[in-house]
Amino acid sequence: METVSIRKTVLFVQIWVMLNVSPSVALCRFPAFSKLQLPLQTIGPEASAFDRKGGGPYTGIADGRIVKYQGPRVGFTDFAVTSPNRTKARCDGKNGPELQQICGRPFGLEFYYRTGDL
Repeated sequence: METVSIRKTVLFVQIWVMLNVSPSVALCRFPAFSKLQLPLQTIGPEASAFDRKGGGPYTGIADGRIVKYQGPRVGFTDFAVTSPNRTKARCDGKNGPELQQICGRPFGLEFYYRTGDL
């Protein structure tokens, strides 16, 4: 009989803690974090990476570009492309799967630890 009342008490305390602590944690704001806006008319990122010096993040977007974040004043700038046949006029801002062979689509970014190359 005591075991049942102890279990009920423990269950009650757990539910009370979940109901009273969770909202305060959920509503807590983290001032050190902010959302980074990608360039207009883009879809992504699939992956991101930081260089050895902490620069970036670098991220690939659906139109074949790899962009680098340059800080809050500048935002993202073009860093590289994934296809030698890619042209800005044909690919920038386009996200159709039919263009992936022409424009490229970067998946999985990483810097090589020995050289620092992306």
